Amino acid sequence: MNNDSPDTSQFEAIRARLTLQLHQVERDFPPADLPATLVRNQMRHARAKAALDRLDAGSFGRCCQCREYIEPEVLHFDPSAPFCLDCQAEADLRQRRT
Repeated sequence: MNNDSPDTSQFEAIRARLTLQLHQVERDFPPADLPATLVRNQMRHARAKAALDRLDAGSFGRCCQCREYIEPEVLHFDPSAPFCLDCQAEADLRQRRT
């Protein structure tokens, strides 16, 4: 877990990346006959929207599971990430068991 707060000066850049991601998903929305791509794009759209909502609510950068700060390298790679590395690993493990 990382206990360092995200750099608040980077929030606007993150907001811009998430907004761009949201618009790209909307622009590239696939034809209805491609259900797997449709579901994937819907999930990307929902993740980007949820991340923007967390940014607006002041909770961006905190893990939705344990409430610790998400590692900066995780947010750099995927600004829509809702979990820290530990909680994401647990979620992946639970998903593989089902």
